[in-house]
Amino acid sequence: MWESLADVYTILKIVAVLFGVVVGAFVGKVVAPFVGNRKAGASLVVFCAALGGLALWLAVSRVGGKGGGAGPGNGPGEGSTVGRDGQDGSDADRAKADQPKTLKVRMLGGERVKDQRFYVLDDDSPRNWDELMEAIARRRRQDPGLKAIEIWIFKNSVDTNNPAVRELEDWGKAQQLTVKVVQTSERLPDK
Repeated sequence: MWESLADVYTILKIVAVLFGVVVGAFVGKVVAPFVGNRKAGASLVVFCAALGGLALWLAVSRVGGKGGGAGPGNGPGEGSTVGRDGQDGSDADRAKADQPKTLKVRMLGGERVKDQRFYVLDDDSPRNWDELMEAIARRRRQDPGLKAIEIWIFKNSVDTNNPAVRELEDWGKAQQLTVKVVQTSERLPDK
């Protein structure tokens, strides 16, 4: 029935605006008799209706998160193209190359955690806090362009409130790294 979450979100915006217009017009009609002038009262009704519609549209637009768009924004990507100059790559590819390099840390949980080894850096073996700090320091020396950390939380790993996650998040911010916590409903693959 609905093509996507964006379609539902658009319908929600339209309904909210219409509701705001109706409520605004009702408020305008209640207040209009106190104005005394019929033309001014009619203008007040129209103004209140427009203001009500605008207010609810703004409120609903903020529900979608940053940027006001609907959905999580994890689509298939831009792809690659060949430009007019014959070179491979698009503006999106060049912009991506300018973005800071990111370390991906997957968090373990449950029986997978042995000796406080919560952290899996990229696809390496699990590490404890000290081993993770050594590995990150080594990577940052090798590549000073590393400016971000993604902390991946899986369905079968620790949750975002776990001290291991909080400690890594706080450490990254203290190091002036961009820290992003990514929660997914996927399960960590069995190894």
